[in-house]
Amino acid sequence: MTEQENQEAAPRRGVASAQVNIAGSAGGRVFAVQSGTQNIHSNRSDVPYRVEPYRLDSSELRLKSEIQSPSALLSSRLQVVPFIGRSNELSLLAEWRDNPAHPLGFMLVHGPGGQGKTRLAAEFSRLSEQAGWNIATARHDSEMAPKIDAAEMARDRHGVLIIVDYAEQWPERDIVQLAHDLKDRDPAQIRVVLLARARDWWWPMLATELAKAGFSSNEMALGPLAVTLQERTAAFVTAKDSFAATLGVANADQIPDPDMTDNVWSQALVIHMAALVAVYSVRENQDLPAKPSDLASYLLSRERDSWQAAYANKRREEALAAVRESVDSYRQLATADPAYEPNLASTLNNLAIQLTIHGRREEALAAVNESVNSYRRLATVDPAAYEPNLASALNNQGRVLSTSGRREEALAAVRESVDSYRRLATVDPAAYEPNLASALNNLSNRLSEQGQRQAAVEVSREAVRILRSLVATSPTEFASDLSTALNNLGTRLAEAGEHEEAFNVATEAVAAYRRLSNSPAVETGLASALNNLGVRLAELGRHDQALLVAREATEVRRKLANENPDAWLPDLAGSLNNLGIRLADIGRHEEALAATTEAVDVYRRLADVNPDAWLPDLAGSLNNLGIRLADIGRHEEALAATTEAVDVYRRLADVNPDAWLPDLAKGLRGFAWVRAVASGDDLDEALNAVEESIEIYNGLVRTQSSTFLEERRQARELARRITGRLG
Repeated sequence: MTEQENQEAAPRRGVASAQVNIAGSAGGRVFAVQSGTQNIHSNRSDVPYRVEPYRLDSSELRLKSEIQSPSALLSSRLQVVPFIGRSNELSLLAEWRDNPAHPLGFMLVHGPGGQGKTRLAAEFSRLSEQAGWNIATARHDSEMAPKIDAAEMARDRHGVLIIVDYAEQWPERDIVQLAHDLKDRDPAQIRVVLLARARDWWWPMLATELAKAGFSSNEMALGPLAVTLQERTAAFVTAKDSFAATLGVANADQIPDPDMTDNVWSQALVIHMAALVAVYSVRENQDLPAKPSDLASYLLSRERDSWQAAYANKRREEALAAVRESVDSYRQLATADPAYEPNLASTLNNLAIQLTIHGRREEALAAVNESVNSYRRLATVDPAAYEPNLASALNNQGRVLSTSGRREEALAAVRESVDSYRRLATVDPAAYEPNLASALNNLSNRLSEQGQRQAAVEVSREAVRILRSLVATSPTEFASDLSTALNNLGTRLAEAGEHEEAFNVATEAVAAYRRLSNSPAVETGLASALNNLGVRLAELGRHDQALLVAREATEVRRKLANENPDAWLPDLAGSLNNLGIRLADIGRHEEALAATTEAVDVYRRLADVNPDAWLPDLAGSLNNLGIRLADIGRHEEALAATTEAVDVYRRLADVNPDAWLPDLAKGLRGFAWVRAVASGDDLDEALNAVEESIEIYNGLVRTQSSTFLEERRQARELARRITGRLG
C-alpha cells in the first residue's frame, strides 16, 4: 500500500485558480479593467482577461483591516485620503462620457507613476455610478492580481464604462479584442478609459485598429496634482489629517509642513508618503527622514513589520493583501523614479512568499522572477550593496520553483544563493553566516528532491554546524534556527537510510524546541519536530513510542487550533494524518479511521475556501482514508475515497504536470492497492492503475535520474503481486 505521510521541511503546495464568470445583461454596465491573472469574460477559453465587480465603497474593507500597514493606508483603492482636486479633468471626462454623438469611445489618460491616475479613475467611477452607470472591474492575465467574486450587473443602466489600468502592459490585440467582445455582448453606449504611464508608439497604432472596430479615440495628459506650493500644502494637510484620524493621532496639528519647493512634491503619492511618515513620527516620537528619497525606506521598514506580524499570527489573507498594496505603491514610485527599484524588488520577494503560502504558484513565480531580475541588474552596478539582496531573492526563487515542479532550476537558483552567501560570510561571518545556514537548509531540500540523498545530508550537516557555532555565542538569537535545522537534518538522514542517526537528531530537535520559551511559533515548531520524530521511531519499528509522540504532536496542534482555527487547522490536519498511520501500524484500525476521517474533513473545509492551497493535501488524506477503510473491509467507501484522490491529482497534473505527476503516480498506487483488495479475482482495473503509475515513474526517472527509483520499484512490486494473483 502507499500511504502519504507528512514530513515537515518544505512549504505546502497549491495549484492555479479556477475561473470565475460574470453575468451579462441587456442594459449598460461600467467595467473597470485592471491587470490580473485569470482568463475570464465569456464562455470562450482564449479570452486574455476577466471581468469582475469594481468596489467603490472601501468602508467594509477598512473595517476588516487589522494591519493598518503603510501600503494599505496609501492605497488608492482604500481611499484613506479623500480625493481632492482634478475638477477640470473630471468635467472633461464626464463630457466625453455623456456625448451621444459617439456611442463607442476610447480615452487614453496618461501620466507618470504616482501622478494619481488610479485615484482619478476611482473618483470618475464613483461619479459615473451616481450618474446611472454600472461599476465592475476586469483584469488582464499578464499581471498578478487577487480574485474577486463575480456579480450580476443591473439591467437599467445608461452604458458601459471600462477603466483599463496599466494599459501599456496590454498587447494591442487584447484591447482590440476587449472592444469587440463588449460591442458584441452589449451594443449600448461603451466608454473605455485607458490609464497608462506614457503616450507611446502603441497608442496611434491602437487608435487605428479601434477606429476599424467603430470606436472613436481621445486622449488626456494628466499633469501633476499639486503644481503650486499652495496646492502642495493643501494636499499635505488633507493627507496628514486623514492619516492622523485613521491612526488615532490627536496632535496632528503640531506637524509642520515640509519644504515642498522641489518638483518631486508635485506627485500625489510622494505628498501622501510624507504625510504618513510625519504622522508616524509624532505618534512614536521619532525624527522625520531628512529627504523625500528616504521616505520609501522608512515606510518599507514599517511594512515588513506589518507583514511579519500578520504572518506570525497566521493572518494569511491580511498579510497577502498588505504585500500586494506595497507592491502597487512601490511600482508606481519605481516607474517615476528608478531610485525606488530596490524597494519594489524587496516587496516582490515578500509577495512571492505570501503567494506561495496561498498556493498561487504561477503568480509567486512571476513575482520572485521579477525580484531576482531586478536585484541582478542592481548588483551588476553595485555588488557591495545588492549582492545580499540577490542571494535572498535567489533562495526564495528556489523554493517557488520547487513548488512549481521545476526542480532542476530550483536547485540551480539555490546553489547560486549559497555561493553568494558563502562569499559574503567569508568577508563578514557575523552578518552572513545565519543567511548561509538558511540557504544551506534550502539547498539540502532541493538536493533531496533530485535524489542526491548523501549530498543533501552533507549540506544539512553544514547548516547545523554553522548554527551550533552561532548558538554557542548567541543562544537566544539562534536557538530556534538550530532546532529547525536539526529537524531538517533528521529527515535528510532518514532518506539516506541512516535511521539510527536520524532518530538521534530528531530526538535532539524535539529537546531543543522544548528548551525554547513558550509561544505559538515555538509550539508549532515542537509539533513539527514531534511529527518527524514519530516517523523516525516508526522506521525503527518502535511503533508504541511512535504513537505516543504522534499523539503529543496532535494535542499540541489541537490546542493551537482551538485558540486560532484559521491559523492552525491545517497543521492539525497534518498531525491527524500521521496519527492515523501510527494507529494503523499497531492494528488499532477503528481509531486510525477516526483520525484520518477528521483530517479529511479539515482539509475538505480548507479546500472549499482555498482550493489552490489545500486540494493537494485533501487528495493525500483521501488516499490514506481509502487505505484505512480497506483495512476494516469497507471496500466500496475505500474505492470512493481513493478514486476521488486520483481524480484530484489528475486535475492538478493536467494543469501542472511537472509539479503533480509524482503525486498522481502515488495516488494511482494507492487506488490500485485498494482496488486489488476489494476486487477478488477481478483485478484488471487495479493492474491498469498500477501500470499507469509505473509508466509515469518511467518518465520521471528518465528526466530526474534516481529521484523516483524507489517509488518505481514499489509500484513494480505491487504490479508483480497483482499479476501473481491473476495467475
